[in-house]
Amino acid sequence: MDNKLSYAKKHPIKSIILIEISFLLVVFIAGAIATIKQLSYNAPILISFIPTALVLIIYFTWKRKWTYFGFKRVVIRKSWYSYFPLFLILIVLCFQGFSFQPIETIIFFVGFAILVGFVEESIYRGIMIKILLPLGMLPAILTSSILFSVTHMLNLLSGQSLGQTGLQLIYSLLIGIVLAQLFVKTENIYPLILFHGLHNLLQFLGNGESSVILDTTVIGILVIAITVLAFSLRKNNTVKNAFIHERI
Repeated sequence: MDNKLSYAKKHPIKSIILIEISFLLVVFIAGAIATIKQLSYNAPILISFIPTALVLIIYFTWKRKWTYFGFKRVVIRKSWYSYFPLFLILIVLCFQGFSFQPIETIIFFVGFAILVGFVEESIYRGIMIKILLPLGMLPAILTSSILFSVTHMLNLLSGQSLGQTGLQLIYSLLIGIVLAQLFVKTENIYPLILFHGLHNLLQFLGNGESSVILDTTVIGILVIAITVLAFSLRKNNTVKNAFIHERI
């Protein structure tokens, strides 16, 4: 595994392409299985994300890389303000309204949201940014965010319309950039997983009645957050240097 890590360090672009293709292939195969078996719309995620999560847990544990990939103790007093935009987004999403769900459905969606948050944040923020950051902060943030956005095209396999998927690509790109910036700034992935899970949970439990005002508000928060975090990261290049000089 050390040789594999050294390969990722020597060939970051090839490593990222391999990770992305492998992940997309797993999800695509899961989607094909769900279609053939006529399973529920969330079956492709469960079929692909559960084994992926197990692989990540085994890898992080075996190589003792939990801390390296951002699973660190959160120091609230030093970083709470950095996550304020995420808190605002969750508040805005609460205004979309909720539909009644039985308790077993809510429990299922909670587990589902945590699963998706853990897998996607571990891959697109933890692993990818760690691999790409030696190439520069901007390439690491943009590349990981673009790939995170492109992955949501697979929602077409669940029957989502092309128009909705296009909007989701833009939305996920903006969120991906903010989360990537926060990961570089704070070096901590736990708050990102929490936000990701809560964000998905609110969408799962929502009644689907979004509005132009709510969508515009969220996009405005994301744009402002990206701008503020960009200036903050430019002023604090020591974060980048600390990441690069960490031992792989």
